[in-house]
Amino acid sequence: MGVPRLARWLQETFPDAFSTQTETLEADHVYIDMNAILHEVVRSLGAFATEEGFFRAVGERLDFLLEHVAIPRRSVFLAVDGPAAVAKVPEQRRRRRE
Repeated sequence: MGVPRLARWLQETFPDAFSTQTETLEADHVYIDMNAILHEVVRSLGAFATEEGFFRAVGERLDFLLEHVAIPRRSVFLAVDGPAAVAKVPEQRRRRRE
């Protein structure tokens, strides 16, 4: 389930460990956690999004990442978690609103 507010604490405690990427990287293999992308797209499209619009937005986000953030030379791996256990859903919703 993760550690609540860990990323925020790390950024505040060790600000020099984080930086903004200024150039595109090349890598043999690029691994992408799709959960963050899927949630970002759902939030940006809103309640009236179509399935076609959703998939188009996901594709555009992936294209951007693979052209401007990390260019793969050999492979791309897209990882997606399964659905959360019913008991975890309220906790995840609460954390996302923080």
